Amino acid sequence: MASNKTLLREYGKTGTTVESIDFAKMKSTALMVPYIEEQQAIGSFFSRLDDLITLHQRKRLSIRQRSPVWS
Repeated sequence: MASNKTLLREYGKTGTTVESIDFAKMKSTALMVPYIEEQQAIGSFFSRLDDLITLHQRKRLSIRQRSPVWS
């Protein structure tokens, strides 16, 4: 896989104020995309991770509210 710098060098154009992308050239580029099952598994993983982070944040907040030592 090409790095971001490589992609920008190959597809980027420098304008007077901003860099732009040559979308005509990008259209012919093949992208590797995981199967839908893998995308769903990845999404499920991050959803569970987000829930776990929220749980720990609430737990920490609860502890801090009950004990002035942790404030």
